[in-house]
Amino acid sequence: MATRRAPQRAAPAAARAVPLPEKLAPQLATLVAGPPADPEQWTFETKFDGYRIMARVESGAARLFTRNGHDWTSKMPELARELGALPVQAAWLDGEVVILDHNGLPDFQALQNAFDGRTSKIMVFFAFDMPFCNGSDLRGVANEQRREALSRVLQSAGGGRHRFSEGLDARPQELLATACKLGFEGLIGKRKSGLYVSRRSDDWIKLKCTRRQEFVIGGFSDPQGSRKGLGSLILGARERRLPQLRLQRGLRV
Repeated sequence: MATRRAPQRAAPAAARAVPLPEKLAPQLATLVAGPPADPEQWTFETKFDGYRIMARVESGAARLFTRNGHDWTSKMPELARELGALPVQAAWLDGEVVILDHNGLPDFQALQNAFDGRTSKIMVFFAFDMPFCNGSDLRGVANEQRREALSRVLQSAGGGRHRFSEGLDARPQELLATACKLGFEGLIGKRKSGLYVSRRSDDWIKLKCTRRQEFVIGGFSDPQGSRKGLGSLILGARERRLPQLRLQRGLRV
Protein backbone atom coordinates (compact mmCIF):
# COMPACT_ATOMS: atom_id res chain seq x y z
CA MET A 1 0.00 0.00 0.00
CA ALA A 2 1.39 3.41 -0.94
CA THR A 3 2.16 5.79 1.90
CA ARG A 4 -0.21 8.74 2.00
CA ARG A 5 1.29 12.20 1.71
CA ALA A 6 -0.12 15.46 2.99
CA PRO A 7 -0.11 18.59 0.84
CA GLN A 8 3.22 20.39 1.21
CA ARG A 9 3.05 23.58 3.24
CA ALA A 10 5.67 26.22 3.88
CA ALA A 11 7.44 25.67 7.18
CA PRO A 12 6.95 28.32 9.88
CA ALA A 13 9.48 31.13 9.77
CA ALA A 14 11.20 29.92 12.94
CA ALA A 15 11.67 26.38 11.59
CA ARG A 16 15.15 25.20 10.57
CA ALA A 17 15.88 22.73 7.78
CA VAL A 18 17.72 19.75 9.32
CA PRO A 19 18.02 15.97 8.88
CA LEU A 20 15.68 13.94 11.08
CA PRO A 21 17.51 13.04 14.33
CA GLU A 22 17.93 9.38 15.20
CA LYS A 23 17.02 10.01 18.85
CA LEU A 24 14.94 12.65 20.61
CA ALA A 25 14.30 13.09 24.34
CA PRO A 26 10.82 14.36 25.27
CA GLN A 27 9.86 17.61 26.94
CA LEU A 28 8.67 17.10 30.52
CA ALA A 29 6.08 19.03 32.50
CA THR A 30 6.57 20.66 35.89
CA LEU A 31 4.09 19.82 38.65
CA VAL A 32 2.37 22.94 40.00
CA ALA A 33 -0.11 23.53 42.81
CA GLY A 34 -2.60 25.57 40.79
CA PRO A 35 -3.42 27.12 37.41
CA PRO A 36 -1.20 29.95 36.06
CA ALA A 37 -2.08 33.58 36.75
CA ASP A 38 -2.36 34.28 33.00
CA PRO A 39 -4.46 31.36 31.70
CA GLU A 40 -5.20 33.16 28.42
CA GLN A 41 -1.55 32.56 27.48
CA TRP A 42 -1.90 28.80 27.91
CA THR A 43 -3.60 25.83 26.32
CA PHE A 44 -4.85 22.89 28.37
CA GLU A 45 -5.16 19.22 27.49
CA THR A 46 -6.24 16.06 29.29
CA LYS A 47 -3.49 14.29 31.23
CA PHE A 48 -3.70 10.69 30.02
CA ASP A 49 -2.91 7.67 32.18
CA GLY A 50 -0.73 5.68 29.79
CA TYR A 51 2.82 5.35 28.44
CA ARG A 52 4.67 8.33 26.98
CA ILE A 53 5.85 7.40 23.49
CA MET A 54 7.99 9.26 20.95
CA ALA A 55 7.28 8.10 17.39
CA ARG A 56 9.96 8.50 14.71
CA VAL A 57 8.38 8.31 11.25
CA GLU A 58 10.50 8.14 8.10
CA SER A 59 9.82 6.85 4.58
CA GLY A 60 6.68 4.96 5.55
CA ALA A 61 8.05 3.27 8.67
CA ALA A 62 7.71 4.21 12.34
CA ARG A 63 9.80 3.38 15.38
CA LEU A 64 8.34 3.86 18.85
CA PHE A 65 10.49 4.92 21.80
CA THR A 66 9.74 5.24 25.50
CA ARG A 67 10.44 8.36 27.51
CA ASN A 68 13.84 6.87 28.42
CA GLY A 69 14.73 6.04 24.83
CA HIS A 70 13.95 2.30 24.77
CA ASP A 71 12.72 0.97 21.42
CA TRP A 72 9.25 -0.53 21.95
CA THR A 73 8.33 -0.88 18.28
CA SER A 74 8.10 -4.67 18.59
CA LYS A 75 5.68 -4.32 21.50
CA MET A 76 3.23 -2.26 19.41
CA PRO A 77 3.58 -3.49 15.80
CA GLU A 78 0.06 -2.54 14.67
CA LEU A 79 0.38 0.96 16.04
CA ALA A 80 3.81 1.32 14.43
CA ARG A 81 2.41 0.29 11.04
CA GLU A 82 -0.41 2.81 11.24
CA LEU A 83 1.86 5.66 12.33
CA GLY A 84 4.26 4.74 9.54
CA ALA A 85 1.44 5.35 7.05
CA LEU A 86 0.92 8.94 8.18
CA PRO A 87 1.12 11.49 5.33
CA VAL A 88 4.63 12.73 6.18
CA GLN A 89 8.02 11.87 4.73
CA ALA A 90 9.80 12.30 8.07
CA ALA A 91 8.67 13.43 11.51
CA TRP A 92 8.93 13.01 15.26
CA LEU A 93 5.58 12.80 17.06
CA ASP A 94 5.20 13.12 20.83
CA GLY A 95 2.24 11.48 22.52
CA GLU A 96 0.74 9.01 24.96
CA VAL A 97 -0.33 5.43 24.30
CA VAL A 98 -3.49 4.42 26.16
CA ILE A 99 -6.28 1.87 26.11
CA LEU A 100 -9.77 3.30 26.55
CA ASP A 101 -12.49 1.58 28.57
CA HIS A 102 -16.18 1.42 27.62
CA ASN A 103 -16.65 4.94 29.00
CA GLY A 104 -13.84 6.35 26.87
CA LEU A 105 -11.49 6.73 29.85
CA PRO A 106 -7.88 5.52 29.90
CA ASP A 107 -7.53 2.10 31.56
CA PHE A 108 -3.93 1.68 32.72
CA GLN A 109 -4.47 -1.87 33.95
CA ALA A 110 -5.80 -2.88 30.53
CA LEU A 111 -2.75 -1.25 28.95
CA GLN A 112 -0.41 -3.28 31.13
CA ASN A 113 -2.39 -6.42 30.28
CA ALA A 114 -2.02 -5.62 26.58
CA PHE A 115 1.77 -5.59 26.87
CA ASP A 116 1.58 -8.89 28.74
CA GLY A 117 -0.53 -10.38 25.96
CA ARG A 118 -3.59 -10.77 28.20
CA THR A 119 -5.96 -8.60 26.18
CA SER A 120 -6.71 -7.84 22.55
CA LYS A 121 -7.97 -4.30 23.18
CA ILE A 122 -6.71 -1.65 20.77
CA MET A 123 -3.95 0.72 21.84
CA VAL A 124 -4.51 4.35 20.87
CA PHE A 125 -1.78 6.95 20.37
CA PHE A 126 -2.88 10.44 21.42
CA ALA A 127 -0.42 12.80 19.71
CA PHE A 128 0.08 16.21 21.28
CA ASP A 129 3.26 17.60 19.69
CA MET A 130 5.42 17.37 16.57
CA PRO A 131 8.98 18.64 17.11
CA PHE A 132 10.12 17.70 13.57
CA CYS A 133 8.26 17.46 10.27
CA ASN A 134 9.39 16.94 6.66
CA GLY A 135 12.94 18.24 7.05
CA SER A 136 12.03 21.12 9.39
CA ASP A 137 13.08 21.43 13.02
CA LEU A 138 9.97 22.81 14.74
CA ARG A 139 11.43 22.94 18.24
CA GLY A 140 12.02 26.67 17.86
CA VAL A 141 8.43 27.24 16.71
CA ALA A 142 5.71 28.32 19.15
CA ASN A 143 3.58 25.56 20.64
CA GLU A 144 0.43 26.86 18.93
CA GLN A 145 2.01 26.58 15.48
CA ARG A 146 3.41 23.11 16.15
CA ARG A 147 -0.01 21.88 17.23
CA GLU A 148 -1.66 23.39 14.16
CA ALA A 149 0.80 21.54 11.94
CA LEU A 150 0.25 18.30 13.86
CA SER A 151 -3.52 18.66 13.62
CA ARG A 152 -3.32 19.04 9.82
CA VAL A 153 -1.23 15.87 9.51
CA LEU A 154 -3.59 13.78 11.62
CA GLN A 155 -6.77 15.16 10.05
CA SER A 156 -5.51 14.37 6.56
CA ALA A 157 -4.78 10.80 7.68
CA GLY A 158 -8.20 10.09 9.16
CA GLY A 159 -8.85 8.25 12.42
CA GLY A 160 -7.74 4.88 13.67
CA ARG A 161 -5.14 4.14 16.31
CA HIS A 162 -3.82 7.73 16.24
CA ARG A 163 -5.73 10.75 17.48
CA PHE A 164 -5.05 14.41 18.13
CA SER A 165 -5.00 15.48 21.78
CA GLU A 166 -7.56 18.25 21.57
CA GLY A 167 -7.25 21.47 23.52
CA LEU A 168 -9.90 22.19 26.14
CA ASP A 169 -11.80 25.47 26.03
CA ALA A 170 -12.79 26.64 29.52
CA ARG A 171 -11.29 28.10 32.67
CA PRO A 172 -8.53 25.80 34.00
CA GLN A 173 -10.20 25.55 37.43
CA GLU A 174 -13.38 24.25 35.79
CA LEU A 175 -11.44 21.94 33.48
CA LEU A 176 -9.52 20.41 36.38
CA ALA A 177 -12.68 19.84 38.41
CA THR A 178 -14.36 18.13 35.46
CA ALA A 179 -11.27 16.02 34.67
CA CYS A 180 -11.09 14.81 38.28
CA LYS A 181 -14.82 14.05 38.38
CA LEU A 182 -14.55 11.97 35.20
CA GLY A 183 -11.60 9.99 36.55
CA PHE A 184 -8.72 11.47 34.56
CA GLU A 185 -5.30 12.09 36.13
CA GLY A 186 -5.54 15.85 35.69
CA LEU A 187 -4.53 18.47 33.12
CA ILE A 188 -1.44 19.43 31.17
CA GLY A 189 -0.99 23.15 30.53
CA LYS A 190 1.29 24.46 27.79
CA ARG A 191 2.37 28.02 27.20
CA LYS A 192 1.13 29.03 23.74
CA SER A 193 4.43 30.70 22.84
CA GLY A 194 6.55 27.94 24.40
CA LEU A 195 9.30 26.16 22.47
CA TYR A 196 10.06 22.44 22.53
CA VAL A 197 12.97 21.49 24.79
CA SER A 198 14.19 18.00 25.71
CA ARG A 199 14.06 18.54 29.48
CA ARG A 200 11.66 19.52 32.24
CA SER A 201 10.28 22.99 31.53
CA ASP A 202 8.05 25.60 33.16
CA ASP A 203 6.40 26.06 29.74
CA TRP A 204 4.66 22.72 30.33
CA ILE A 205 2.85 22.27 33.65
CA LYS A 206 0.77 19.48 35.12
CA LEU A 207 -2.21 19.93 37.41
CA LYS A 208 -3.00 16.62 39.10
CA CYS A 209 -6.18 15.39 40.70
CA THR A 210 -5.65 14.65 44.38
CA ARG A 211 -7.41 11.64 45.84
CA ARG A 212 -7.53 10.41 49.43
CA GLN A 213 -8.08 6.87 50.62
CA GLU A 214 -7.91 5.29 54.06
CA PHE A 215 -6.18 1.92 54.35
CA VAL A 216 -5.64 -0.63 57.12
CA ILE A 217 -2.16 -2.11 57.43
CA GLY A 218 -2.53 -5.88 57.47
CA GLY A 219 1.11 -6.85 57.48
CA PHE A 220 4.59 -6.16 56.17
CA SER A 221 7.60 -7.94 54.74
CA ASP A 222 11.23 -7.79 55.75
CA PRO A 223 13.54 -5.53 53.72
CA GLN A 224 15.65 -7.04 50.96
CA GLY A 225 18.73 -5.80 49.14
CA SER A 226 19.60 -2.23 50.05
CA ARG A 227 16.25 -1.51 51.75
CA LYS A 228 16.14 -0.85 55.47
CA GLY A 229 13.29 -1.06 57.96
CA LEU A 230 10.44 -2.41 55.80
CA GLY A 231 10.18 -4.13 52.46
CA SER A 232 6.52 -3.76 51.51
CA LEU A 233 3.15 -3.32 53.18
CA ILE A 234 -0.03 -5.35 52.84
CA LEU A 235 -2.92 -2.90 52.83
CA GLY A 236 -6.66 -3.36 53.15
CA ALA A 237 -9.38 -1.04 51.89
CA ARG A 238 -13.04 -1.23 52.90
CA GLU A 239 -15.55 -1.77 50.13
CA ARG A 240 -18.41 0.73 50.07
CA ARG A 241 -21.17 -1.87 50.37
CA LEU A 242 -19.33 -4.64 52.20
CA PRO A 243 -18.01 -4.67 55.74
CA GLN A 244 -15.05 -6.88 54.99
CA LEU A 245 -11.63 -5.67 53.93
CA ARG A 246 -10.29 -6.07 50.41
CA LEU A 247 -6.56 -6.72 50.25
CA GLN A 248 -4.48 -4.49 47.99
CA ARG A 249 -1.28 -5.58 46.35
CA GLY A 250 1.90 -4.86 48.30
CA LEU A 251 3.01 -1.25 48.48
CA ARG A 252 6.77 -0.92 48.44
CA VAL A 253 8.19 1.62 50.85
